Amino acid sequence: MSEKTEQPTEKKLRDGRKEGQVVKSIEITSLFQLIALYLYFHFFTEKMILILIASITFTLQLVNKPFSYALTQLTHALIESLTSALLFLGAGVIVATVGSVFLQVGVVIASKAIGFKSEHINPVSNFKQIFSLHSVVELCKSSLKVIMLSLIFAFFFYYYASTFRALPYCGLACGLLVVSSLIKWLWVGVMAFYIVVG
Repeated sequence: MSEKTEQPTEKKLRDGRKEGQVVKSIEITSLFQLIALYLYFHFFTEKMILILIASITFTLQLVNKPFSYALTQLTHALIESLTSALLFLGAGVIVATVGSVFLQVGVVIASKAIGFKSEHINPVSNFKQIFSLHSVVELCKSSLKVIMLSLIFAFFFYYYASTFRALPYCGLACGLLVVSSLIKWLWVGVMAFYIVVG
């Protein structure tokens, strides 16, 4: 006997939203996060390199200073540099995550989802949920995604292999250009993968 699959009615969808049960794609959220990371590194790579150069220069200036003084100064400088660099990165990823979820499901206020339920701490139901067929299918899908992403990375590294072999005969500017080009194509490949999967 074939299993019937019914489309959810409007009432079921409304009741589901009230309980916080909404349909959203993890891949779309990951795609938005990757785009945010790509844009960050595209626009702020030069600034990050300058921060790194300044940090190395400042470290060399502290070589002959007393250890405790040098450690304190270096710690303050690194915290200041990392805070300014990571603040924009974190803000971009948060905005991308919230924006992607908002675009998929809109504003959802589900008071029922916040309430305490005894089945949430029931070890038997949690064990069944962990080892359910749905969990196994999700594990297989995740493994397949990892394999496909690994193949994409392997393709690009194989494509650039001859260029990497010529890097010792190339200057610093040429090497940076090759590496940045490889990173750019890796990002494009990963984003294209998530567009297709999502």
